Amino acid sequence: MDEKEKKEMNEGEGEKLGGELKIRLPVSEKLSNFWYHYKWHTIVSAFVVIVFVVLTVQLCSREKYDVFILYAGDKAVLNVSEDGNVPERTRFLNSFESVSSDFDGNGEVNVAFKSIYRPDEEEIERRKRENLELAENQIFEDGRSLDALMAQSDYYLLLLDLAVFREYAVRSKMIGSVEPYLPSGFKGELVREGTSVGIYLRDTGFSEFEGMRDLPDDTVICIKYANAFASEADEKKRDDAIEVFKNIASIPAKERFDLQVLYAGDKRLDADAQDTAFEDLRAAIAALMTDVDGDGRVNVGLKSFFRPDEEELGRLEESGVLFAIPYLEEEGRLLSAEIEQGKCYLLFLDLAVFREYADKDGVLCSVGEYLTDAFSGERVTSGDAVGVYLKDTALSAAVGDAFPADTVVCIRAKSADATDTEAKKYDAAVELFKKITAPVQNFI
Repeated sequence: MDEKEKKEMNEGEGEKLGGELKIRLPVSEKLSNFWYHYKWHTIVSAFVVIVFVVLTVQLCSREKYDVFILYAGDKAVLNVSEDGNVPERTRFLNSFESVSSDFDGNGEVNVAFKSIYRPDEEEIERRKRENLELAENQIFEDGRSLDALMAQSDYYLLLLDLAVFREYAVRSKMIGSVEPYLPSGFKGELVREGTSVGIYLRDTGFSEFEGMRDLPDDTVICIKYANAFASEADEKKRDDAIEVFKNIASIPAKERFDLQVLYAGDKRLDADAQDTAFEDLRAAIAALMTDVDGDGRVNVGLKSFFRPDEEELGRLEESGVLFAIPYLEEEGRLLSAEIEQGKCYLLFLDLAVFREYADKDGVLCSVGEYLTDAFSGERVTSGDAVGVYLKDTALSAAVGDAFPADTVVCIRAKSADATDTEAKKYDAAVELFKKITAPVQNFI
């Protein structure tokens, strides 16, 4: 045995006899021993670390919004596209983003938009009567969600149906007054309920933006109060909502009409033309109209499209009056959009134009049920569409022979899912049609 081995043996004996006993364990046994003594410490620590990491990632990746906007009413804003184009909710967001600002300074304008379907009793009864889908459980859940959002949320800019506005103005007293934020010279109507004050969306030019034009006519724009325990951040969110409201209220409203009517045919109608056919037709219609929108006056809008037939085009060419074909094609495209998707329900169409759109399913309806026994004129039928000649109505005395003899008065069909505003315009067109097909009246 050499000296080195003797030394190691003596050291080993010294350790056994005199001091601490050192035992060298395998790694696996060390880990097992550690887990036995510190298992719960390790689990709790790992859980805290994981939660911290997840929250940090969510916080960093969470989209920040510049303003929070809430709609509640008869209109169900869908997150899908009904026509295969831009989804409905996206159109709403695009419009709101156009009147918002980058309040948080991150270089982007992001809007949080939430919609709650809250039909009133009249709408519920209508849907039941017409056997339309009515998800009562969903309506109940949406009502509970709206209560929570009104009580405690970042949604300070509100678009509410009149019934919903009145309900929360009285019940929760969470809606303030927009009067201090209105631009000078604002001509719209103030909607008051106690100390709560809003304005109608229809009294702003914003009502013509994408999506907005589909909201009910009694939609009220208002501002929610911040609650008594609001933080400085909450107050800023409300201030930002007020700025967006100011932007909306400052967009001038287009002229409002009790009814808009449309003419398309061989006659070129121009409000600035020397002949008075344009104003004569409008005045004759206004004489029979009532104040549909309740603003104290009767206002009739008239749109016209020049649609000459082949015979008329030939005559114009012979007389030296030439029209650019691209111009006529554009007139045709605009006319199609207006008749199929526009706001005009009472239509004055040349016979050729009437037949063209009568061949399209669901565009024109039959006026047969609106004619009284006193009407003795000719019914113009093409497919399922039925109209009457202008010359056989009470308007003929006012417009004389200014319009072609084959001008047909008809009504654009109302879609099954028409909004309240569209239904109201349709009803006004029907009532006017009944008057103009009644026995001839004298116009001043």
